[in-house]
Amino acid sequence: MSNGRQLFVVAVILATFGAVAVAGGPALTPGDSPAESPASSAPTTDEPGGTETQSESESEQAVRVVDECAATPPADYEDPNGNTSDTLGWAGGYWYDEPLPVNTSDGLNSSEVEMMSARAAARVEALRCLPTKDGVPPVEILSREQFRENQSSLFDVSQERRLADNAALAIRLLSETETDSTEEREQNRGATVGGTYNFVTKEIVIVSDDPERLSIDEAVLAHEIGHAIQDQHFDLGQYRRDTFDRDKAILGLIEGDVHYIEQQYRRACTNGGWEKGCLTPRSEGGGSGSGSSSSPANWGLYFQTIQPYNDGPAFINYIYETGNGWESVNELYDNPPTSALEVIRPERYPDFEVANVTVPDRSSADFERYDGSYGPGYDRIGIAGVSAMFIAPTIESGGAVTIYEPEAFRARGSLRTYQYYQPETAGWRGDRLYTYQGPANETGAVWTTEWASPEEWEPFVAGYEQLIAFRGGEEVTDRTYEFDPESGYDMALEIRTDGSQVTIVTAPTVEQLDAVHAEAPS
Repeated sequence: MSNGRQLFVVAVILATFGAVAVAGGPALTPGDSPAESPASSAPTTDEPGGTETQSESESEQAVRVVDECAATPPADYEDPNGNTSDTLGWAGGYWYDEPLPVNTSDGLNSSEVEMMSARAAARVEALRCLPTKDGVPPVEILSREQFRENQSSLFDVSQERRLADNAALAIRLLSETETDSTEEREQNRGATVGGTYNFVTKEIVIVSDDPERLSIDEAVLAHEIGHAIQDQHFDLGQYRRDTFDRDKAILGLIEGDVHYIEQQYRRACTNGGWEKGCLTPRSEGGGSGSGSSSSPANWGLYFQTIQPYNDGPAFINYIYETGNGWESVNELYDNPPTSALEVIRPERYPDFEVANVTVPDRSSADFERYDGSYGPGYDRIGIAGVSAMFIAPTIESGGAVTIYEPEAFRARGSLRTYQYYQPETAGWRGDRLYTYQGPANETGAVWTTEWASPEEWEPFVAGYEQLIAFRGGEEVTDRTYEFDPESGYDMALEIRTDGSQVTIVTAPTVEQLDAVHAEAPS
């Protein structure tokens, strides 16, 4: 049901790695630079807000560069004989530590991009132990303005779907009722994406923030080439990603795998792990791309977008360390996680089962559920989406409103930056969200969440009530709220609890709440 119709691209998000400054409170900054390669780390604790522990201190960690699977380049960098696909660490005519005759001071021409791409592919091979089967894909460099213009077609969705997406985000208090949420997604993407790999056209686009001198952050290039190699081996287009939670689970695997390699690649660039160095090391601004990206249009959407990048590397590291190395990681593609919870809490993979939440349609003749012609007809949000809506006020208010305390949201392990597993999400077991349309295009929504016990939903409801107050809602009767239209949320909202379930209903007015979803018969 989410506006997440499956985009045929996977991307690297620039601003993921920068500090998020919070006025009047602790900064939400990375615990350690995500560019640093993780050593063997113990499983995370299962307590809300728990952080990773590591078997070695940062000062004791050696720079992890090539895996033992990689071939050793000859002294003269002569091309290997025979089947070059068996030679891990050589791709497109270049070894992983072969010097390149490339001058980056005046920008890059097409032949220089080809050389950089080939060596980056060889380096990814040497780190990930997967060969480049079908050659290095073509790479195009666009300025950020060109990228914004070119990517607008990805968000060409019908008016009906836009209204449904607006209603789905409004019930989560992530986007105002009259705001075009599709446009917000487009603005976020244009501001924060550093590169994309299109697994239909098999093309890579790298975004440059300097239109006068197009350049490439080598680790971002490696990230997108990593996706191409993934696709060659595992077919990235095969996965069903029809709900928000399932999408984040699949992306936790896809982005986690490649971002884990990017972290190692970038650390080798920074700490001299590559014998011949890197042509475009990490920029000074702390971002992941060359130059700097602008702030997202919607912080809640931003935090839900970056979750797979944030938690995926720790998930991959857990599978690698507790299993049989890359062989166990490769097996994930045949049995991927089904919920973001398994990525955020990897010790629960593969045994966690999402509760099958059912929400009967109890709308009146005035309201009709949006159909499922483009998906299952409902969305499942999961704990990545819940945490995103609860952390957004901290950034928007400059630290004045903190549903999640910044220090609790900030992770301290070197594998992730933020901790999405909190008391407000710890008892989550499943959910379903439906949206409704009235005769004059009015919208409403019903979101039912399932919890491990009645006590487990209490922190979630308390946090949600704080969020209601922050967004301008006022309680008119017990757990029934109205919003001042000037708040941007021109709607009414009701929270209903029943055993281990919480159901939230929105409608244009208080009087129409039952028309969207009548109370269950006693």
